[in-house]
Amino acid sequence: MNSLTSTNVTFNFLKDSSEFLNLVLDNITTVVMLLNSKMELVAFNETIKTVFPYSKHKDLKYVDCGKALGCLSNIDRHKGCGNNASCGNCELRLSAINSYLENKPTHRKRIAKEVYSDDRTTKQIELVYSTRTFVFRGEKYLLLLIDPVN
Repeated sequence: MNSLTSTNVTFNFLKDSSEFLNLVLDNITTVVMLLNSKMELVAFNETIKTVFPYSKHKDLKYVDCGKALGCLSNIDRHKGCGNNASCGNCELRLSAINSYLENKPTHRKRIAKEVYSDDRTTKQIELVYSTRTFVFRGEKYLLLLIDPVN
């Protein structure tokens, strides 16, 4: 038996273990966000609250992506992600939408973004993000992975 086969068999037990998967997701340093067609959070890992502290005390279920990340334009103008003048220049949003509509993944793209902290002060952060789409039970989702650059 080769090591690759052995590894695949070892991880086979995970297919029915959402508890284990949630523990893994909440213990990695990458922000993992699952978005629907409206770019709203369907699911996310706890790391989002560390990297984007504005979201720390918020209920994020079905919140638009910009608000969850503490996007200044989104929060200051109260129009929602995609409805502000600056949204047309947001690389993260444009990549996410392109990925969703065109099934074109983004791989480790680096950007700087100004976001709110949990005390409503602003900070500039550098990020590396990737996007992927997939269909599960007839619904299409966008997987957005974000890593802070230190």
